[in-house]
Amino acid sequence: MNNADLSRAVRATLAVAALAIPIGEVKAQAGPQAAAPEEIVITARKRGEESAQDIAGSVQAIGEKSITTEALTGFQDYARKVPSLVALDKGPGQTQIAIRGVVSAKIGFGQPQAQSTTGMYIEDVPVSSGAFNPDLGLVDIDRVEVLRGPQGTLYGASAMSGAIRVIPNAPNLSQFEANVGVIMSSTESGDLNHQVNGMLNLPLGDSLAMRATAYQLTNGGFIDNLYTGEENYNDDRSRGGRLIGTWKPTDRLSLTGLAVFNKLNADGRPDEYGPGDPDITRTEFITGNPVNIVASTETAAQFAVRRRLQTVKAIDERFDDDVKLYSVKAEMELDALNFTLIGSHLDRTYEQTLDDNKRVRGIIGPDNFVTGNPFFAALDSQTNERKNTFEARLSSTAASRVQWLVGAYYEKFKVDFFLGAPINDLDLFLGAIGVLPSGQNSASFFGTPSPNLLFAGDDDSDGKQTAAFGEVVFPMPFVPDDRLKLTLGGRYFKYDVTATKRSSGFVIGPAPVINTFNIDEDGFNPRVAIEYKASDDVMFYASRAEGFRIGGTNERLPGPTTTIGQQCALELASLGLSGSTDTYASDSLTSYELGAKTTWMGGRVRVNPAVYYINWKDIQTNVFLLCGFNIKSNEAQQVSKGGELEVAARVTDALSLNFGFSYTDATLDKDSSILLASKGDRAPYVPKINVNAAFEYRVPIQAFGDGSHLYVRGDLAHYGSSFTEYAVSPSAPRKELPAVTFGNVYLGVDTGNWSVGAFVKNVSNERIVTAIDMDRNQPAPFTRARPRTIGISANYSW
Repeated sequence: MNNADLSRAVRATLAVAALAIPIGEVKAQAGPQAAAPEEIVITARKRGEESAQDIAGSVQAIGEKSITTEALTGFQDYARKVPSLVALDKGPGQTQIAIRGVVSAKIGFGQPQAQSTTGMYIEDVPVSSGAFNPDLGLVDIDRVEVLRGPQGTLYGASAMSGAIRVIPNAPNLSQFEANVGVIMSSTESGDLNHQVNGMLNLPLGDSLAMRATAYQLTNGGFIDNLYTGEENYNDDRSRGGRLIGTWKPTDRLSLTGLAVFNKLNADGRPDEYGPGDPDITRTEFITGNPVNIVASTETAAQFAVRRRLQTVKAIDERFDDDVKLYSVKAEMELDALNFTLIGSHLDRTYEQTLDDNKRVRGIIGPDNFVTGNPFFAALDSQTNERKNTFEARLSSTAASRVQWLVGAYYEKFKVDFFLGAPINDLDLFLGAIGVLPSGQNSASFFGTPSPNLLFAGDDDSDGKQTAAFGEVVFPMPFVPDDRLKLTLGGRYFKYDVTATKRSSGFVIGPAPVINTFNIDEDGFNPRVAIEYKASDDVMFYASRAEGFRIGGTNERLPGPTTTIGQQCALELASLGLSGSTDTYASDSLTSYELGAKTTWMGGRVRVNPAVYYINWKDIQTNVFLLCGFNIKSNEAQQVSKGGELEVAARVTDALSLNFGFSYTDATLDKDSSILLASKGDRAPYVPKINVNAAFEYRVPIQAFGDGSHLYVRGDLAHYGSSFTEYAVSPSAPRKELPAVTFGNVYLGVDTGNWSVGAFVKNVSNERIVTAIDMDRNQPAPFTRARPRTIGISANYSW
């Protein structure tokens, strides 16, 4: 099926859904009998199921109906539905997430120890990975929970701005279930996309059930690579599955095993250059003087970007990601308490190749005078991550007047990272200019793993983290009906990390550099909250919470005997960092929040406002150096303040409305000599205004039997503008991510057993920029979200 065929199929689906149903068979009920907005039960507080309206904090849940109806497949699809959430998406499997302005820089590909500020979880199992959070497929998912604000008490490190939990559907012990689904779509100026998925739920007796899910997703490319002449080169493919087994030998004991598999292969990033930008053919690397980087055998057409959605990449870029996750969970209900044990193992390997021609040609020129061929430079990285976690919790039952929870957490992790900088025929060039002795290559002389490597680095770290945590919610005795409750919680943590680094290559010098560093820290994160139930429909709350993120070690910089090492040393001295830059410490924040959970008009309207103030200290801030390396330092301090508003209304039984708004003012709280920024400068990648709004009109239809519905849905999102850096500086030129407003529409029929729908995403084909790569390339390439995409979806369940 080509794009024209798919467009005809979409039009046919729209016609069937909108016109083939007799008018007399569509019934809508309106008036005061309208039901309340959909309310999703969540388990964010780890004390069993409860409504988000009963939680003294800012929590949002996206349910299975929205995931299916709107054909949501990943981070970017649901990020637009959550106020205050920012997703720096650099391509499939390469997303950095931040909430409420808690972001200081884009994490680079060469920073394996950099931690995210937002925790990612599959149920209770952590899968966060800095700037490479895995996108494991939204298939057979019960809900996605987003917890805004620091979650240091219950979720620990890397949940300092919040946490996202993806909750799969649990096995059904009582009946057989199966589902198959397909999504097909066409992207403007791009190729076709398609997803197929299936689910099978098998009860095996009265106490055992297995639930298996499998999916395959292909996204067509939409960026043209002028250098190679390849159109739509940035395609990607994901395939994966999930197996969950639940055994419940008694009413009080259940054992659940989970296995998750996902394999992603992406060809190229969705990056574009600005049309007509002359800097694509030149660089001002180090010297500040323009240097031509176009080789004599290359043509002007290979670099002539004339429109959007075009790039220039001489190297075939790729990103391959293989994720395996296993967990076992035991839950026991006793007379007065509940006991939970969770153990998990994460095994992940991801490899990346990036084009590094511009930077390297700026140093050594575009042509190799020995061979007459152009230089082709790449950056190859491989990360192997292994993580074992164990958590034990003891909590009160739902019937207890005083709610409490205590727990212990243990994590052991190991990350092995390799970065190489291969250049074709480099050793011939180095030999000709007298750098390599006769008869030797870079492997024998510089100690690199193989010849023709400008640089090679290993960064192997292992460590462990232990924690004890607890929380108690108890009613105040002097207020009747338990309307006033106080929450006290805290988490004591301790971690140590040992990192061994080995660097070699021309930029390091003749002798490889090997160093071992150790970081050992502990601390305590308290939380206190008070909630007042003014009525059955109105609750006010206030909270103070702290969050933290563990420290790490920086990449080893070249020594003073090399030209690049001398340049790095001069830059560090100018920034006041001429001392040790081997390690960086943890950072922490304190958050204050006021909010309310309210329902109106007999439950038909929910209005939840919140305001917050966050003080973030000793920020782990990127320092990009013109010598080609970067480090992290703890010099900056930031304040983030703002507010959020969520409104959900069931206007009639047929019409539902949703509205979300956030204002985020995240700025430096003091001058920063390292960032060359001043107090009041805005945090990078944080728009001040985010708005989302949606409507759904759903009416019963008789043509397909009882329980059938016709639905029409539309949503609109607006992101304000933001910048890539706090301020303009020589080492970090600043670019603007433009403000954008875009919408999506959906139309379909849902009978309960089967559904078919059509959709248009990014209806007006807006240019949505999700990230800008500032650290390796000038001019910087802009990462683009998918242009207008038109598609159809179908699901059948039995």
